[in-house]
Parts: sequence; C-alpha cells; structure tokens
Amino acid sequence: MLRRIEFIRWWAEVEPDLLRMALSLGLRDNARDVVQEVAVLAVRQYEQFTDFSEFRKWVRARLYWLALDDWSSRARISTSLDQVIAGLGTKPVQEELVMAAELRRRIEELPGRQREVMKRTLQGESVAEIAHDLNIASATVRSLLRFARRALFRRFTEGESR
Repeated sequence: MLRRIEFIRWWAEVEPDLLRMALSLGLRDNARDVVQEVAVLAVRQYEQFTDFSEFRKWVRARLYWLALDDWSSRARISTSLDQVIAGLGTKPVQEELVMAAELRRRIEELPGRQREVMKRTLQGESVAEIAHDLNIASATVRSLLRFARRALFRRFTEGESR
C-alpha cells in the first residue's frame, strides 16, 4: 500500500509532465484545472497504487479521459476525428502524437454504437442531436458515452486493448 508521503513525491514527479501534456492536447485555457482534477481523483485512490509506472499510466489515462470530456463540451470543434487529433496541440512532441494515434485506434475498437456516439461527440454534436439522428433516447446516448469513456479509460490504464 502506498503511503501518503510517497504519493506526494510521485505526484511532484508526474505533475509537470501532465501539465505539458494538457497544454499539448489543446487544453490551453483550463490545463491547470484539468491537472488539478486529476490530482483530486488520484488522492482519492492513492492507496491502490503499488508502483510508480502503474501510477503514471493511471494519471496519464485519466488526463486523456478528462480531455475527451473537454473536447465533447466544446461547440463543434471539427468535422472529423482526424481533425480533432491533428489539432491536439500546436507543436506536439512525438510521444503525444503516438498517444493520439493510440487513442484514435482505441476509439475505433469500441463497439459500434459506442464508437459512433463517441466520434459524434468529439465532432461537437450535442447529446440531443445524436439522439435525434440515431432515433434513440438522450439517456441512451449518455449511457453509451459513459460506457465508451469507461472502456477507453480502462484500456489506457491496463495498457492493452480488448
């Protein structure tokens, strides 16, 4: 079990990297807020971590999950998922490009409806628009998004695709 003092040391080591990643993901206006939100989530679960690489993978995955939420809350950010990923940062480093490609690949691996709803959300469509176009209830769209986000988060934290 991780002690609080070790957690603080680990957080101090990953925080600058997370801030850089948040900025490269296009979270310019709220990068610090998103990193702070990751910190709050990590503090709530710090005892579950047993090694640093696991912790680092978890916080990075959580940052991407929160970035997905940020992208989906923007008004019509692009017309395709490729454009979303291409616009992740003004000067993304190789690592971020690789992770963006990995995110895109993992979105493509989602089950059909989850994949479609996630892509449309990333393209800026509202829950109501998606529900209307697919002729399903808004609650169903929100449920599909929730399952898709959980699957993406689980795949990033586990480091494998299922």
